[in-house]
Amino acid sequence: MRIKDGDRLILLGDEEEGLALVKADVFQERTKAIPQVANRRRFKMKKKMTFVVILSLCFIMFCGCSKASISSISVDYGKSEIYSQKDMDSAIDVIEKEFSSWEGCELHSISYVSDKISKDNVDYCNELQTDAGYDECIVFESAFHSPKNGGGAWTADEECTGWNWYLARKDNGAWTLLTNGYA
Repeated sequence: MRIKDGDRLILLGDEEEGLALVKADVFQERTKAIPQVANRRRFKMKKKMTFVVILSLCFIMFCGCSKASISSISVDYGKSEIYSQKDMDSAIDVIEKEFSSWEGCELHSISYVSDKISKDNVDYCNELQTDAGYDECIVFESAFHSPKNGGGAWTADEECTGWNWYLARKDNGAWTLLTNGYA
């Protein structure tokens, strides 16, 4: 390094690490390059992160969050003197709506349990939702397959049978799903 008369110098370092003299114009040139290098690194990092986020979203959309499948279920209306097929279908619609939110599950069948069990559970439904004044209860049993990888309360990749659904209504109104599970 050649120092000329009038050159400005900058003293860097400390006594322990050592001292160095640097021309001010050289120091400024070299420190200007630092933000450019950092900006390039930040840009590359943002580009990589954007790619990773997009890839993750695609994976989630196409693979990771499969909703419950209800496309090919078997329905057994049984024999009822109380409920028409239309009554049962409207209750089954409520069950299917709930079931479709169960990620990874596949519904196989829904069966009407019986008039006797449905009649016997009107009081039970009113206990589940006090002051509702339900005058009808309908009970179904279902079979479904749990998610391949399990999760939540599900045992992985298992056929679940005997799963009950209790719905109630008042004055021939809309069915309300009150509870479901193993009885």
